Amino acid sequence: MKMSVLLALALVVAVSGVQAGTIFGSATAPDEQIVLGQALSGAVGSVDRTTTNRYRKMGQTIESTALDGDEVNISALYVQVQTGNVIPVSGTHVVELWVGEWDIVNNTAGATLVQEQYDVSGLTFEDGFFYGLNFTNPFSLDQNKDYAFQLWWTTDDPSHVVQLARANGQGAGIDGGFIYDTSTATDFPFDAVPAPNQDLVFYVQSVPEPSSAVLMGMGALALVMNRRR
Repeated sequence: MKMSVLLALALVVAVSGVQAGTIFGSATAPDEQIVLGQALSGAVGSVDRTTTNRYRKMGQTIESTALDGDEVNISALYVQVQTGNVIPVSGTHVVELWVGEWDIVNNTAGATLVQEQYDVSGLTFEDGFFYGLNFTNPFSLDQNKDYAFQLWWTTDDPSHVVQLARANGQGAGIDGGFIYDTSTATDFPFDAVPAPNQDLVFYVQSVPEPSSAVLMGMGALALVMNRRR
């Protein structure tokens, strides 16, 4: 992957039932193994959690009509930070990501596919950068189901204010919509009515299936052996 900046941070938070993931930033959008996404921006949405402000949790719904069956072995989700912030080294600074099934009739969160926490202590979220949230265990999406991903801060802190890029009614970039919750409720994941045509800027990245990688390796080995004969 082409990266001008790589910020790898190992998560050290261990919470029962929640995986520990890694996060990294890049000045450029990912361009390899992208199987799903929305690149069109024009507005922002905030992921905030401070003592002086209501909690702002946000995410994106993805309807089955946007899936074509190529969304397998998903390894990372990228979002674009429109306006970032400097996160202190001391204290608890954890972003939690949930990915799961979504009920598009009742607009409610369903079964969990993956739930990870990312320790961003000491990280500076750069304006315009793309941040990749790695998954500990890759997973696949069923093209016959609807899904959503959601983000929030797990604690209150004055530094927990980050704006993410999103579309602004510029046409349906992907079947689904931007979702958010501004209540003080700490329930996560949350239920919300999607805002059509206002998708977050995001990219879903996959890794080759193990069987494909093995076949590619065997093919390369056979080519080398033939050349030596």
